[in-house]
Amino acid sequence: SNASLTEITGSPFRVPAIAGGGPANLVALALTPTAFNVQYAPCTHNQPPTTEYMYVADAENNGVWQFSVDPSSGIPTLIPYSASQLSAPAGSVPSGVAVDPCNRYVYVSNQLSNNVSGYVICNKVLLPECPAANGSLAPVVGSPFATGNGPGPLVVSPQDTALYVLDKSATAAAGEVSSFQISYATGSLSPL
Repeated sequence: SNASLTEITGSPFRVPAIAGGGPANLVALALTPTAFNVQYAPCTHNQPPTTEYMYVADAENNGVWQFSVDPSSGIPTLIPYSASQLSAPAGSVPSGVAVDPCNRYVYVSNQLSNNVSGYVICNKVLLPECPAANGSLAPVVGSPFATGNGPGPLVVSPQDTALYVLDKSATAAAGEVSSFQISYATGSLSPL
């Protein structure tokens, strides 16, 4: 009620070292929604998810860390990408993360490869992409998607129809924003 913060038991939470990689450089994160905005998102007729997931961009190791979040304690638990790889692969120097308001897709901007990686959130089993309904990520068809120079912060519209990416490289034109239409069925991106 007074907006004060209390540190969660066990905090800070560290990501494990990646063999052959450097120390993690965590630069952005996004959480999945546990309620749908009835005014905007087209998924309001769906049952809201009861599990919350967190996705964190690692600029040093070019990956995305996946966590389930305990709803009562707030403690994150790592979800490995695969048996041999801890984080989901991304482009060069991931710098922003956004989750769509319908809890289906995650988008990560990759600053040096000038693109956005798109992922399906595995909320249900869909073989072969999603062998488990555990919040892990599977690549969206056609990913990655080209942007302007040096993409950074990004956001999905409340209507769940568009993705906007701020292109922040020194070589990008001032005020440059890459805009995409999101395919509701697949999560793939088309330039607007």
